[in-house]
Amino acid sequence: QDSAERIRQTLRDIARSESFSATAINTLNPQPVADDLRLGLAYLQDRRVLRDYKDQLIREKERLLRMQHIKSGVSDANTGSLTKKIADLVRQHVTDKMEDYFLRLARDFGIPAKLVETGGVKGQLMTTVHLIAAPNQYAIESVLSEGEAHVISLVRFFTDAYFGDSCDPLVLDDPVSSLDNINRKRIASRLCEFARERQVIVFTHDQSFVIALRRGAPNAGISVTERSIVRALSTEQPGEVLKQHEFSAAAIKARLVNLDDALNNLRADYKADQRKAYLSGLAVWAGKFSVLLEEMIKVDLVGQVVDQDSMEVHPRMLRLFEKFSSREHQEFQWLYSEATEKLERHAKDPRTYSGLVKPDDLDEILRRARKWRRDIAKLAQES
Repeated sequence: QDSAERIRQTLRDIARSESFSATAINTLNPQPVADDLRLGLAYLQDRRVLRDYKDQLIREKERLLRMQHIKSGVSDANTGSLTKKIADLVRQHVTDKMEDYFLRLARDFGIPAKLVETGGVKGQLMTTVHLIAAPNQYAIESVLSEGEAHVISLVRFFTDAYFGDSCDPLVLDDPVSSLDNINRKRIASRLCEFARERQVIVFTHDQSFVIALRRGAPNAGISVTERSIVRALSTEQPGEVLKQHEFSAAAIKARLVNLDDALNNLRADYKADQRKAYLSGLAVWAGKFSVLLEEMIKVDLVGQVVDQDSMEVHPRMLRLFEKFSSREHQEFQWLYSEATEKLERHAKDPRTYSGLVKPDDLDEILRRARKWRRDIAKLAQES
């Protein structure tokens, strides 16, 4: 009982003490206590946020340290002097040689021009073309003719190709337009030299340039493969590639065979009464025959006087034109006007002429065309 009484007394003392403290809090200013509680709460909340983002903060710290090391390394390895050294080496071992190559090549073409350095970026030097001993205030295009400016462009192209590190094919589209015969031969010779190390593809309408390439190839130890690209007369293909030159006896023979084959197909459509297919095929056949007639004039007649492969003139063959009588002329005019124009118009509108053009009519046209070629060949032999 004494022990229990002592415990109760102790509890009453604690209660009176806490009651006094509570009364003191109520009677005194409570703001400092509230502020302390808010600060403590904010601290605990911040600790919780730090705990939740601990991993992200550690990774960001590591990233910033790496960035600091990289910036320090970049600063230590300042490339300014290195870039200057590279530019000096390029100028000494590349640009000087390019300028010399360009100068000699331009001189070979009769153009007093040189390469002039205009600055550089990151070790790569830039150049432009200046005329030797010409006032700088005049633009080069205002001094040179069209042909000379074209030559300069080719010389610059050859210089870049010669010093370039690529072995890709060189593709040129009609590179000798507006050039004289001497420069044509020089361009052909230079292209043959390039062809020793890389493939060179040239598109041209200039037959004399083709001959220059053909003649320059043996000196360079290379071979020339010729192809002729012609307009397709059907709507299914954009063009045709021939293995022989378009204007050659072999090409004419190939076209005659092609017309024979097409005629056989027309016979089949005609017999099967496939009118639409027959008229469509007839239009294509007429167009091909028209091209054949043009080739016959260039090869069988004019080609006897001017060789189509070498462009050499045979003066003695001029007598062929003297022997070319009105009979041969009238026969060709019949083939061209009566046959070609009639066929093309008939294929577009069969009502223009009475009756349908039959395959036998086309066979007769081919027979007369072959006979005209034989007559011209006979006249050439007599000449």
